[in-house]
Amino acid sequence: MIRGRFGDTSGAPYVEAHVSFPRLNVRGLVSFLVDTGADGTVFMPADSTKMGIDFTKLTDRTISEGIGGESEGFDERAVLTFSDKRFIYSYVLKVEISKPTRHNLRFPSLLGRDLLDRWRFVMDPIRDLVAFTPRVRDLRRKI
Repeated sequence: MIRGRFGDTSGAPYVEAHVSFPRLNVRGLVSFLVDTGADGTVFMPADSTKMGIDFTKLTDRTISEGIGGESEGFDERAVLTFSDKRFIYSYVLKVEISKPTRHNLRFPSLLGRDLLDRWRFVMDPIRDLVAFTPRVRDLRRKI
């Protein structure tokens, strides 16, 4: 079982992942806000800047829509790796890297349903529990 945590000030569920962008030769640790309302995983500028992503190397432009309207970003292949201290779970996903604007610099990166649909997710604030269990069918997938 992969353990998450509740944010210190927000009380929202978060989970940490090691992230790699192979084409960009960039990797780092990212704390994702768990967002069951997001179709896909999105890297926000605070994390992409911290990881040293060079926006001049991003080419696959995309527009996404959310509660705040449209936002510009770039699709990029990433490897997200999680650990439950016994097993390591890695997923190759097409994620969005959000283009920095003056409005989104402090937003957390979002872990969306592109990955959450592969897990069982339990959130129990009373028991201080944020936990994810990968589905067995995904563990048997052949690469």
